[in-house]
Amino acid sequence: MRSIEEATAAKEVLDGQNIYTGCCKLRIKFSDKTDLTVTVNDDKSHDYTNPNLPTARPNAPSGSWPSPSSHDPYYNHSYYDPYGMYPAPYPPTSGYGYGRGDRDSRDRKGPKGQRGMPPMPMPPVPAYPPPMPMQGGRVLLVNALSNKVECDDLFILFGVYGDVDKVKILPKKQNMAFVEFNHPMGADNAFKYLQGAPLFGSELQISKSIHSGIYPPTKQQLEEEALKYKIYAGSPLHRFANARYKHYFYPPSEVLHVSNVDPHVSSDKIANLFKKYGRVLSTEELKAKTDSRSDKKMYLVKMDTVENAITALVELHDFELEQQRIKVSFSGKKLD
Repeated sequence: MRSIEEATAAKEVLDGQNIYTGCCKLRIKFSDKTDLTVTVNDDKSHDYTNPNLPTARPNAPSGSWPSPSSHDPYYNHSYYDPYGMYPAPYPPTSGYGYGRGDRDSRDRKGPKGQRGMPPMPMPPVPAYPPPMPMQGGRVLLVNALSNKVECDDLFILFGVYGDVDKVKILPKKQNMAFVEFNHPMGADNAFKYLQGAPLFGSELQISKSIHSGIYPPTKQQLEEEALKYKIYAGSPLHRFANARYKHYFYPPSEVLHVSNVDPHVSSDKIANLFKKYGRVLSTEELKAKTDSRSDKKMYLVKMDTVENAITALVELHDFELEQQRIKVSFSGKKLD
């Protein structure tokens, strides 16, 4: 692999998966070797960074299995990414697992991922399974997470920039997670705006994953490991059901936009709510548009730091205030 991080991510995703339906279960562990030398590209070894290696071994016995690169009609090196890495495998025959509940300190009803997944049929398996083409960058690998981070936190924060379908915080390596969007645009936006963003005391390090999707944990992983995994497909908290909202993206800032506020809620009440997560420097009520049919209020809230603003957004988006669930996002406006 290109890096320890990618090797760790591949191990966490693939360990315990079946190559074929119901058989050939993978058992993956780290090797004590520091290098791997391949001299022949055939059915027993292959260097995907060097397609020019010989395809036959010296003195190979007659009738030996042919090299897939020269004889297999399913083999096509162009399916691989430019670095010669395998994309994600076929999904398992069925999905298992569900996320943990919200932290006890939260007052709001957090977003709920549906429990489990419906069965996913396997495609027909040829003599050599063809490599899956990359599907277009819907998955991000997030490093340097605080151990306080839950799946809901990443869903809400990354959901500012696109609709998130799945989140998996890797077992045994709690500072890494996968975030899967339902469209590559969301992944691109989050990669652009959240790189280095502070969340619960750590700065996020984000890279684009080589995997085309997040696959459910196996039964064995659920039984043996403390997984954090949630599915958010179809969540009512997705922000982009209406396409017109896709044009407004702002980087994390001290100024937050708060909407869907009950008309009886005062500016002081908004300030008291947000000051639980940092010092509130100022608030401003926004005037409704003249053609608006809604009586709900909107506010701008300026926190003392970007990190505290991010924390407030993560904790208060969809918070129930006076029987209305407020919506919180980053604002591009300045507030004195």
